[in-house]
Amino acid sequence: MATAAASPPAEAIRNPLNLKPKEFGEKLDQLAKHQNNLQKLSAKVYSLGKTQRLQYPNGQTVGRKELRSLNSQFVKEIKDLKKNYTAHGKRLRKPRSGKGKKAGFSVNGIFVSDNMREFFKTANLGPSDPLNPASAPLNSVLSVGINGTTTHGIMTPLWNIYIYMNKMQKDPQNKQYNTATAEMNRYFQDTYRTLEAMDQRYFKADKHGVRKPIPKFHPDRFRFANVQQIVSVNSIKKKDLDPQRLAILEDPVTKTRLQEEQALVSHVNDHYRWVKSGMKKTFAQFRADEIAKKEKRRRG
Repeated sequence: MATAAASPPAEAIRNPLNLKPKEFGEKLDQLAKHQNNLQKLSAKVYSLGKTQRLQYPNGQTVGRKELRSLNSQFVKEIKDLKKNYTAHGKRLRKPRSGKGKKAGFSVNGIFVSDNMREFFKTANLGPSDPLNPASAPLNSVLSVGINGTTTHGIMTPLWNIYIYMNKMQKDPQNKQYNTATAEMNRYFQDTYRTLEAMDQRYFKADKHGVRKPIPKFHPDRFRFANVQQIVSVNSIKKKDLDPQRLAILEDPVTKTRLQEEQALVSHVNDHYRWVKSGMKKTFAQFRADEIAKKEKRRRG
């Protein structure tokens, strides 16, 4: 049983009704700090064996079961914040689509291709806890490299981490472009051919009505949008999954596990984005600002 120096995780923060804008910002700060602590705890727990537990000086222990409970409580806090928050006595307007994304983390699981699974099995993603280089490698605690299950909410930040860790932005004058690694070239040759064969796409028209062509994919020079295409090409559509795989995606254990992984990957990605930003703010404040921006975009 591993010994933890930190204090035991706190219970979830309860949200009052009818928060004013200033109170809402303060609540986001609290939640950001809470999530920061939760993800540090997650990294420690998942660096241990499945049956091992962290033990605190007061005798309290924390294992994967307790961690799942804490994560569930945290997600509920975010949902409560969305449900209860009002601005100047008026409910927040619904997204224009009438549907929109639910607060919290998406757990719409997907299966990826064998090539994508094998790629992430050995991909250099750094440690699961960026503040502890000795922690378990991030790729070793993610399901995508084990059984090929993941979510689109995991894939986007995970590829950001991969690009950062492998220094794929070779051109300092055009950091929007990336150069594929040898590992990518090994596993995604068929994907490259699919992308190169796609019809030419164009940016939205500028103020003069001119639509410039979007640069087509090339492994030596491609944009992050092409990475999302790589994920799309290697995602197996649900209609093509057999009943056994569909059952795995609907299993509550799978959903909880992917929810935890999404929170962990998001935390690690934000850490590296914070480092790239110059660390002018504290990490907690940086995360709070990021959550506020996402909430603003969600509301439209």
